Amino acid sequence: PETYLSFGYRSKIILAELKQIKPDIVFLQEVDHYQKRYQQPLIELGYDIYYLHRKDKPDGNAVGYRTDKFTLQGKHFLDFDKDHPYTKYDEYKQGNGAIFLSLKHIETGKSINVLGTHFFWDPRKEHIKFVQMYIIMNFLSANLGKDDIIIWGGDLNSKPQDNLILYITDRMMPKLDRMNT
Repeated sequence: PETYLSFGYRSKIILAELKQIKPDIVFLQEVDHYQKRYQQPLIELGYDIYYLHRKDKPDGNAVGYRTDKFTLQGKHFLDFDKDHPYTKYDEYKQGNGAIFLSLKHIETGKSINVLGTHFFWDPRKEHIKFVQMYIIMNFLSANLGKDDIIIWGGDLNSKPQDNLILYITDRMMPKLDRMNT
């Protein structure tokens, strides 16, 4: 029903869940009306939250952490429309991006990194998702060491058997015949 899709209904349910569960780190995608419905309530729940609005869309991604658990060491916003040579082609400009935060755990002093993203949706255009993945992997390779901890959350718009997931989990190169279907 249409009621369940409304911004007001969805935001209340999401915020109630966060209040009850109290996760240390949150990853949210397709966040509609961030400033009106999410920003202040998340701050009141004890989160420092970072938001990346999608170009030409009514929504964006948010990544946050509980301020009683972590302190911010650094942040970076990845713009998939600008951060790669392929994005000179309009097909690759989909308004997606990623939020990277470097955090320090207050209790242990250990550093962790979190990355939240939302990949392009169309299952027939895996090549766009691969460029988005390439941008993230380049950034992580340039900014993290092999022993650095990364927690990655988001909506990859992929199924377990999709090339993108197989690449991430098994380092399997894409099956090109599946890329063209």
